[in-house]
Amino acid sequence: MTYFIFGDSFATIDGSPKDPHYFNGKTGDLWYDILENETGEKVHTFAEGGLGPYTIFEDFYECFETKKITDKTIFFLSSIFHTSFVHFI
Repeated sequence: MTYFIFGDSFATIDGSPKDPHYFNGKTGDLWYDILENETGEKVHTFAEGGLGPYTIFEDFYECFETKKITDKTIFFLSSIFHTSFVHFI
């Protein structure tokens, strides 16, 4: 099984698994490391910094139509207000 990730810079995988990731002077696993380690499943990302929600959905549709997606899909949207199809009262 594989998790397929779509999103902007909040969903990108930076560095390699051997590169430490620092935050406030500390290092540790990031969300995708934890997901992979806890589930034992692979994580494949199509995320890219600077993408907007429409481009993210276009990328998803292209992967879906060409059957590149075979398992679970996770979407990251940096803000729900960047889409015109989401409305709240």
